Amino acid sequence: MKNIMYKIGNLSLAMLIFFTFSIPSIYSQGQVQLFISPQFDDVGDFMEGLAPVLKNGKWGFINTKGMFVINPQFVKAYPFMEGLAAIEINNKWGYINKNGKIVIDAQFDAATDFSEGFAAAKKGNKWGYIQKDGKFSIQPIFDHASSFKLGLAPVAQHNTWGFIDVLGRFSIGKQFEAAKSFHEGLAAIQKGGNWGYIDTNGNMIIPTKYSAAGSFSEGIAPVRVKDKWGFINRKDDFIIQPKFDGAVSFYEGMAAIRIGKQIKGNVGYIDETGSYVIQPTYDWAESFSAGMAAVQIKKKWGYIGYIAP
Repeated sequence: MKNIMYKIGNLSLAMLIFFTFSIPSIYSQGQVQLFISPQFDDVGDFMEGLAPVLKNGKWGFINTKGMFVINPQFVKAYPFMEGLAAIEINNKWGYINKNGKIVIDAQFDAATDFSEGFAAAKKGNKWGYIQKDGKFSIQPIFDHASSFKLGLAPVAQHNTWGFIDVLGRFSIGKQFEAAKSFHEGLAAIQKGGNWGYIDTNGNMIIPTKYSAAGSFSEGIAPVRVKDKWGFINRKDDFIIQPKFDGAVSFYEGMAAIRIGKQIKGNVGYIDETGSYVIQPTYDWAESFSAGMAAVQIKKKWGYIGYIAP
């Protein structure tokens, strides 16, 4: 991301500079800049150059300058993935392209992002997988379903999770209490009430000993021990000791963390040494994506960028 500030709507550059410095965001390590001022009621990540945002009760999509390129008109919207975004209209879900044109009719009771050419979609009370023609290539027979990664997707039947391949066959049998998609070759799974990690062959790589676990990213995963979060590597060694009250995976060298039980004003970002890059000053914050991260300030959402020293 370039070290610039954009004009957003009627906001002048001087006003943006005011917003940037009116929040506690400048530190010796680097500089935080508020690229899009807090003005939205809810937001999603920037993906493929656009982000879904909620304004005045409807969702639309903005570009990195904060300008609407698809006007607010949807009940709900998810980020673009593989050129399509899931949107909700009249209690049904479909998909639009980047021109805002509906390319898969709103016909599903729920839907997720496309990943590896497939999207989980719900008909009635069962989930299956569609491709970009909008037709089910894996019939809706599952109680729950998540995204395909590395050719495998976690699905549940009768509250037991396993992993299917792109033909809908179980590659890793149903045996888990919960499961997440694969990231960097490992998937977080729950067994016996605790979380660990398996590989794509179903081998247990990290034992189920954590009270909660997130996905691996940049070689690191957030895990919870009792009520504190830390970060482990693929060898199951703690590289950042459990000391946070909330944490998500690392992206672009930073992870959002929370300090304290109260959310308001307690969310910031750390680097892979556990040092603060952006102090905990936000009410809520999402992961960095394409150089920007969504943050909540006084009940409104905007987007920041970080300029390294």
